[in-house]
Amino acid sequence: MRKWSLAWILVLPAVVPVLAAAAAWVMLGTAPGVTVWHTLNEADIARALSLLRQHDPRRSLPGIVRELALSPHEAELLLQWTAGRWRSSHWTLELGPQSARLRGSIAVQLGGGQRWLDVELEAVERAGLPQVTKLAFGRLPLPPAAAAWAAGWLAGSAGLAGGDSAADLHHVRLQPGQLRLGYSWRPQAAERLLALALETHKLERVALYGAALRALPAWQRGGDVALADLIPPLFELAARRSAAGQPATLENRAALVALGLAAHGVQPGPLAHMGAGQAAATGATRRLLLGGRGDHGQHFLISAALSAEAGSELADAIGLLKEVADSRQGSGFSFDDMAANRAGTRLGEMAVRSPQELQARLAGVQDDSDLLPDVSDLPGALSHRQWRQRFGGPGVAEYERMRERIERRLDAQTLFR
Repeated sequence: MRKWSLAWILVLPAVVPVLAAAAAWVMLGTAPGVTVWHTLNEADIARALSLLRQHDPRRSLPGIVRELALSPHEAELLLQWTAGRWRSSHWTLELGPQSARLRGSIAVQLGGGQRWLDVELEAVERAGLPQVTKLAFGRLPLPPAAAAWAAGWLAGSAGLAGGDSAADLHHVRLQPGQLRLGYSWRPQAAERLLALALETHKLERVALYGAALRALPAWQRGGDVALADLIPPLFELAARRSAAGQPATLENRAALVALGLAAHGVQPGPLAHMGAGQAAATGATRRLLLGGRGDHGQHFLISAALSAEAGSELADAIGLLKEVADSRQGSGFSFDDMAANRAGTRLGEMAVRSPQELQARLAGVQDDSDLLPDVSDLPGALSHRQWRQRFGGPGVAEYERMRERIERRLDAQTLFR
């Protein structure tokens, strides 16, 4: 027995790399098997916001079974943007009578280059949840037991299974052109979803910046507060923590998320003690001002946090749709709000692309004009009809000229040079 143990100890270091290389060769490819990539458009974002309003856990009673209906396109978009927080990916979903076939390609960095992991899953409808009949990674099929385990793990990762899940999944209906999910929210589902979205290590990091924000003299004074009084000390803290060995990108993201939450009335301090089953305390909303305006502060911070976490395309798309929605009902379409969105999106991009350089620049901010140039002369409060008549919309010459005008102003900002 000792001879075999010694032999394994000697051989294992040589065998493991060979097995790993063989597994990579079987599972990974040089090109994606699925090449479909969905670009968000106005209709997609409008539909997403409508679904969020309909299925908002804060407006639903726990335990009541509700049904979410998605088209294959909507399900593919959801997968693409959800998985995109982890890895770039492409997805396609085929729905038949009581059957589904999901294929995806996930980008994987390997040896300094990019490879692709192809995934294929087939399932058939059952009385409750579907039965997975096939699951393969590249050319490596998994046995049914492993496929069932993987499906359960994915459900848990999505917050639909396990003790800390936000919802219980009751049934899945598969039919041509539609995926129907029967679910019920659990108590404190909104807080569980927030914890799930941020993940434990991110939540702890955001909590740290939330507590630091609440301790700032400008915050302690109460009332409305200018971003120029909050951003420099938070990013000085980010710079110190990065210099001590913390990942600069993660520090920047956490600071931006804490600011974004604060701009929408979520008290940042209680996040430090918030777990999956604990409610986040909210208090009287105070405005975080940018150029004296709370709406500009919200646009700027949410776009920055979205861009840093999910990418600039999503941040820009949501910002544009918000203005379109305002043109139909509310304050109207405003190019000054759009400028605040774009400034925030650029900031979020820098937070990831040049994290330490951004920390140094933000630590030196003296005034709100360092974050956003004067945009008071840009057209605003336009009804949907006025906006369409004067500017047409994305891709139309007048609209594009206004968009380029905004970009030139941002280009001139020291922060974005």
